[in-house]
Amino acid sequence: MGEQVEVLAYEVIRHSPHGQYVTSVAASHFKPVMKEFAHNAIRNKELRPMPFEVYWAIAYGPLYTMVKFHLEGSPKGDKHFAFSKKLMYEALELILKALKP
Repeated sequence: MGEQVEVLAYEVIRHSPHGQYVTSVAASHFKPVMKEFAHNAIRNKELRPMPFEVYWAIAYGPLYTMVKFHLEGSPKGDKHFAFSKKLMYEALELILKALKP
């Protein structure tokens, strides 16, 4: 239940009038670290070059989707979908294949 509350709280804040400010403060710390990480990974041929939005959609889209299914049920009508480490690692394996050159 704790994770559900955290995810929902983040979504409420993100869509509030203060969402732009909160995300900009978070990004000010996160963005330089991720930029350096990505440049190093591309230089080491561990990550293919791509627009940021494509990277984000591939890297984080599956996680967001499975968390949403966990909270709201899957599109096939299964209200008891449970996000697990096993599913997370299965998705991660596919994500890494998609991101590698």
